[in-house]
Amino acid sequence: MAFRITSNPWLIGSVFVVGLVSGAQGQVELHRLEPELDGGSHSYGAHVAVDGNLVIVGDPFDDDEGNNSGSVSVYDASSRHRLYEIYPADGGIADTLFGSHVDARNGILVIGRETENVVGSYSGSVYLYDLLNKTELFKITPSNGASMDRFGFRVATDGSKAVIGAQGQKAYIFDVATGTEDFVLVPSVSGGQFGWSVGIDGNLAIVGARTQPALLQGVAYLFDVSTGLELFQLVSDDIAIGDVFGTAVAVGGGRAYVGAPNEDEGGNDSGAVYVFDTTTGEQLDKLIASDAAGGEGFGSSLCLDGNRLYVGAPSDVGPNGQTGSVYLFNVTTREEVLKFFAADGLSGDLFGSAIAADGDIAAIGAEAADPPGGANQGVTYVYDVALPLSITAQPVSALIDTGDPAQAISVTVDSAVSPVSYQWRRDGAPILPGPEASGETTDTLTLSSVLMNRATYDVVVTNALNSVVSSAAVLGVRNAFPADLNGDGIVDTADLGILLGVFGATGP
Repeated sequence: MAFRITSNPWLIGSVFVVGLVSGAQGQVELHRLEPELDGGSHSYGAHVAVDGNLVIVGDPFDDDEGNNSGSVSVYDASSRHRLYEIYPADGGIADTLFGSHVDARNGILVIGRETENVVGSYSGSVYLYDLLNKTELFKITPSNGASMDRFGFRVATDGSKAVIGAQGQKAYIFDVATGTEDFVLVPSVSGGQFGWSVGIDGNLAIVGARTQPALLQGVAYLFDVSTGLELFQLVSDDIAIGDVFGTAVAVGGGRAYVGAPNEDEGGNDSGAVYVFDTTTGEQLDKLIASDAAGGEGFGSSLCLDGNRLYVGAPSDVGPNGQTGSVYLFNVTTREEVLKFFAADGLSGDLFGSAIAADGDIAAIGAEAADPPGGANQGVTYVYDVALPLSITAQPVSALIDTGDPAQAISVTVDSAVSPVSYQWRRDGAPILPGPEASGETTDTLTLSSVLMNRATYDVVVTNALNSVVSSAAVLGVRNAFPADLNGDGIVDTADLGILLGVFGATGP
């Protein structure tokens, strides 16, 4: 097992303001990771992964162990220091592109080495690493590998299984605990660059075939991980020639997401992302950038992390030209939340060419960016995307009398993004519009004085990605006029009618 521990990391850390849309406010901290410029070529941003507080960057053109032998760097996202570099235990070999694709989850790192000559020229291999113990676990190759397959061209893992794509139009499921091949995935229609993109979540794997069936339309396939059988062939409702549907894929939470960067709804090659139900295979939605424009390639890359979907548009126009951007969506509401761009980006950087995220840490690659002293060597940007939401002033309990003016209960909220929504609850049930209360969906709930029973009130506060619940406030209402039987603050004939009714029903 080969590791190199670096005490003088090649990294520049900075803080930039991020471009925001959809009513978002604020800024996101950004670190900038750069390759060691040694006179060779790099692609530092084409292949990224995030696992917990670790950011992993593949550098397949690194020359440390031979021309284009490749390496992988592991960074601490908080300190911005490179912790170590990874090399294959069986030695670096020129032109094998170790680090050609990476993915990580739950301490397991999967690394592609797509041009290694294992069973023939460019047949490819994949390495499994334990990030916690810094050990190589397995080197894996497929049962049916062949020359020019480029096994490891795409990799994805959920920490238990890995799905691996090969440019030879193949895809596989491997068990990461044993390094053994579970299944060769066979689509219902062969070819079409099957294996161009891959994703996995629990018992579901998704594989893109961006040029299938013909004329670069594209399809994606959903597979059962436990059986290796195809469940659905996913095709967009408005598929068109040249969409390259399936260029990027993601799956999770009962939904599958497929990028079609050459889709034309927002302009020629503006791009789109399609949302499918994984239980039926039916299309549910189509996501378009709020500022869609021709040529931006929205959907070229995807990253699904919990309730967040990141969508890359590496040819989008930013403040400094065609720098590229990334859009963040809430997958529950399918609303666009944020738009990221590199404040120091330049035209042609391809910011958004790769995306990875875990929790509040996101890494975005700009594979053609120019680090100081090097052209088109690539840069990886690291963001803290916490988007915090907190209640800074909780609702206060009170005791009021019938006949008193209306009672107001309020909260004060601090949110990194807007808009913020509110839903007040009475004894745990949402308060609906009516004469007894107003402002039930604002920061201040106003209650009329006719509420004659003691109740507990709280409010659910939600921003684009987070939700919090306030502490409970108890509102007690006492009758200031014992003879005011109907609680309207007035003693009159209506109260007498109630009294007579009681006696009439029960007798003197």
